[in-house]
Amino acid sequence: GDAARADETLARAIKAVEVTTASSPARLGVADALAKSPRWGSAEPLYRAIVEAERGAPTIRTARAFLGLGFIAERKGDPALAIEAYRRAAGLDPALLDARFNLANLLIRAGHTDEATGLYEAMLRDDATFFPARFNLGRLYERAGRVPEARAQYRAFLDGAPPAPSYEAARAHAAARLEAGRER
Repeated sequence: GDAARADETLARAIKAVEVTTASSPARLGVADALAKSPRWGSAEPLYRAIVEAERGAPTIRTARAFLGLGFIAERKGDPALAIEAYRRAAGLDPALLDARFNLANLLIRAGHTDEATGLYEAMLRDDATFFPARFNLGRLYERAGRVPEARAQYRAFLDGAPPAPSYEAARAHAAARLEAGRER
């Protein structure tokens, strides 16, 4: 609730990691905090410094830095660069579901629905509780005419998604599709 103090603390953290030459969890933490702030563009050099510092021996931190670079590229309006960054992140750490999910979402927008479908399916094999992938996979199945599979994904989505306002539209869509299937 104290924006001025939070901003001051973040500024001190940025200065501290700028003078540190080695990649560190602190640098990643500051980059992630910046990426979620109005100064999101300031996160890019920190993410790039992590990637550069770990060039010879990438770590999970490198994967998270590529995830951050993908997010920054999306915000800059460069989907091709974002796709490349998310691919790198997912390649370094397949357990990083956010990278795979963001990649699949961008692939849909680029018209690569088959690849996106495969990514969502793989994500759900790895983590059956990842409900956002269930909803998107349901929509892809529905578009492809795979109605029974779409309905199964919508049901699983409704069973797993919290009743939060941010999921209200998706919950309504899934419920409507399930209801429409009952009327047939």
